[in-house]
Amino acid sequence: MPQPRQIRLFLSSTFRDMESERHELLTRVFPLFRQRCLERQVVFSEIDLRWGITEEDAQNGQTVQICLEEIARCRALGVPPFFIGFIGERYGWVPQPENLEHYWQSAQHGDNRWAARIETALAQGISVTELEMRVGFMDDADDDIKRRVQIYFRHPDLTAAIAGGAQSESAGFYERDPAGQQKLAALKSAIREHHAASIGVDGYRDISEFGEQVLRFLHDQLDALFPAQNVPDEQQLRQAQQQSYALSRREGYVPLTALRQHVATWVANTLDATLSESVPDRDALNRLALVGPSGRGKSAFMADLAAGAFPHALVVAHFVGADGDNSPEGWRERVLAAIAPWLPDDAAIPPAGEARWAAFPALVNAAQARAGQPFIFLLDAVNQFSPAQEGVSRLDALRFSRGTLLIATSTEALTSQWPALTFPEMDDATRRAAIDCILQHYSKKTTRRAG
Repeated sequence: MPQPRQIRLFLSSTFRDMESERHELLTRVFPLFRQRCLERQVVFSEIDLRWGITEEDAQNGQTVQICLEEIARCRALGVPPFFIGFIGERYGWVPQPENLEHYWQSAQHGDNRWAARIETALAQGISVTELEMRVGFMDDADDDIKRRVQIYFRHPDLTAAIAGGAQSESAGFYERDPAGQQKLAALKSAIREHHAASIGVDGYRDISEFGEQVLRFLHDQLDALFPAQNVPDEQQLRQAQQQSYALSRREGYVPLTALRQHVATWVANTLDATLSESVPDRDALNRLALVGPSGRGKSAFMADLAAGAFPHALVVAHFVGADGDNSPEGWRERVLAAIAPWLPDDAAIPPAGEARWAAFPALVNAAQARAGQPFIFLLDAVNQFSPAQEGVSRLDALRFSRGTLLIATSTEALTSQWPALTFPEMDDATRRAAIDCILQHYSKKTTRRAG
């Protein structure tokens, strides 16, 4: 799979005293950078944990785990994440044992990979901000990740100017605990001594200077990862849009185990049957419709199938309209692009029109024979073809030989050529599970109310 054209950026700082920097990033720097990314067909998203944490979370260790999970989620992309930290004169919140009492009770009942690390941090008395930086780049990040880290130290004079010159405890701009002051100095010293290459500016005196430095760093990284001369062509862009859509559907997917097993059984039995020489009408066996009203998770189900349900086959998944093209020709062209490596060198491929449709089944059959593995075409939302009836008629007219299967979803039953399975209705428990799954992807949660 090609490298995802995505950039995720994690922001790490104390909150109350660094509001000016966050405002600069969110209102000026990031909109400018996002526009540059769009010109390169790159999706940019920043992770800002000021929103989406419930009041209950803020009182226990779930806040700490959320921060760590966000860093890990950034790393899960095909490119290392960006990590930007900015430090002023506050050390930040240090969790106390009583803050984590509820968290430890819940953590004991599940596989929590962060529990030991949080317990160690609690024993050492370090702040959540320092823990973020340790996990993000200070402890165990490789060199590739460290190159995408920038730390910015605010000059004390700027802090004094923003705070109005009053270094009072109530101002929230200065660390009031002597132990916290020592730990803040130690953190800054450790970064300067061991991670000097990651320091963007040591002592910026102006918020706009800070913003310009961050923007310059991000532009440099964008040029390195996604050069302007390598912007994808139309076909590559459509492929990326299809992949992004499939990934987004899987984020909130709650497995439909029984239906998946039905489909897997149909695939296995159909391949066995179509590979038998005794079957007189092979085409009647190699297509299946999955039918159900909108909202039952058809696209998510197809995305899940495409992700690994058939490891011994070439799977081509197409989601009608996901790339802005609702025509049946759009699906046909994606299939032709996917099977191109197995087409004979002398294959005659008409440039367009009815001749291209007429040649399409023979081209698929020839490629499948040369590939030596089954072809499974997953086609989601045929009811969204435009015009809809023409799309279904095109599918009905196709005659694939043995070893090529077509599985399609629709809100309405297709013609008699299509055996069908019905999507199960989504009950309340499944809906809640889907919502929780989506929120978990963003490390957010809802507050349950009784009744």
